[in-house]
Amino acid sequence: MLVNKKLLKNNWHIITIKSPNVMAVELVGDFGKVLPPGTATLEASNTRNLTHPDNTFCSMQMEQMVTQCNVKLQLRPVITDHFPIITVLDLEPERAISTPKHNYWETDWKKFREHLSDKLSAIPPPAELTTRTLFEQALAALTSRITETVEAKIPKTNPSPYAKCWWSKELDAE
Repeated sequence: MLVNKKLLKNNWHIITIKSPNVMAVELVGDFGKVLPPGTATLEASNTRNLTHPDNTFCSMQMEQMVTQCNVKLQLRPVITDHFPIITVLDLEPERAISTPKHNYWETDWKKFREHLSDKLSAIPPPAELTTRTLFEQALAALTSRITETVEAKIPKTNPSPYAKCWWSKELDAE
């Protein structure tokens, strides 16, 4: 592996990994080059030849976000032989979709218990469950009655996009 690390008189040199002055980054996974092949990234000090020893890599997921990757020759600082590589990423985050949530604070618990009692009276009374199938059927019946009651009797609220999920009324009191 070759890396750019050794800085000598403002010139970066490609040196082997066995050198003591090396910082190596191991790339694990699928990576792609985003700088177009053959793009000149260095002007040799003595010969003024343009070469391309520098590469720009990113993960395959991030490669979809790259809108531009190129060299800006006119932005090269004084006393350097490498050209700046400018990479532009589209980092627009996806909007989270707010789903209505149950508002347990506004629940009329007396009506909730009455409704749940009516629903539970429709299933068979408690009995010894001797097989796995009987247990799973009883569990499914109980779970469905509770779920139906929650959906019917607990009001829903749309969370505000400005809400602080971790904030509570008790914190306001302090």
